Amino acid sequence: MSLQSAYASDGRPAPTLFPMGQISLNPRKRPSDTPPSTSSQPSTGQALSPGQTESGTVKKRRTQRPDEVRPDWVIDKEDSWALDLNKLYGADCGISRQQSGEVVRGQLGDVAGKELRGGLVVLCILGSTTVHLQGLSSLFPSLSSSYPTVGILGVTLHASVPHDYRFPIIHDSPPNLTPALGLLHPLGGGREALDAVVVLDTCGRRRMVLPVGWGQSRHCSVSDELLKNTLLKLIANLMDGVRWLDKECREQQGLEDMEVDMEE
Repeated sequence: MSLQSAYASDGRPAPTLFPMGQISLNPRKRPSDTPPSTSSQPSTGQALSPGQTESGTVKKRRTQRPDEVRPDWVIDKEDSWALDLNKLYGADCGISRQQSGEVVRGQLGDVAGKELRGGLVVLCILGSTTVHLQGLSSLFPSLSSSYPTVGILGVTLHASVPHDYRFPIIHDSPPNLTPALGLLHPLGGGREALDAVVVLDTCGRRRMVLPVGWGQSRHCSVSDELLKNTLLKLIANLMDGVRWLDKECREQQGLEDMEVDMEE
């Protein structure tokens, strides 16, 4: 196009056929009024939905088996209450066993060392009722056969205990173990315990506290009408919790053995 044809006869520039903003410098690319489409992949700064990767795909999560899920009533080991075992083992106490019935006094670590140092420890804290003592006594054979390393002990602040028990009873007088567990009755003047079943792990951490007739989790009550159903629930929760904690202990022991083999 000549320079003269670019101007009108009156000297003003002739109108162009295409606006400058719509002319493409690439001969293969046609002009378009539509904005470029955005990528379907999320940008780096864009928030991703749970389980979504940068490519936009969703990760498939493996469904946990029931035995892999920690029961609600089992306290996580990071949040659990750890006892000073060295101090407790040196505490003065008495112990009575079913065979003789007499109370033998000594340090806790000496008179109950077998039950305390084997593995998990189930403590039956006796206060104003013995319903959980009866329940654990009936459970004792199956629990001992299924988990031979689990120790079971009763704990009482009173001088006399029932005769129908199947595991040793610690006479916690003067009180040492009961207050260490946080189970002294707040209105008992230091002479009454809160009835409960407690499970300690191998590190002395309080991993389960199943209240008996008190607290939000009323696993059982002294009421005869509710005794059967609630006691069965306490026993069921105890067995499920012991099963999960035993699995946790075995897995931890396996990891420790693996580390030892790698060091060797």
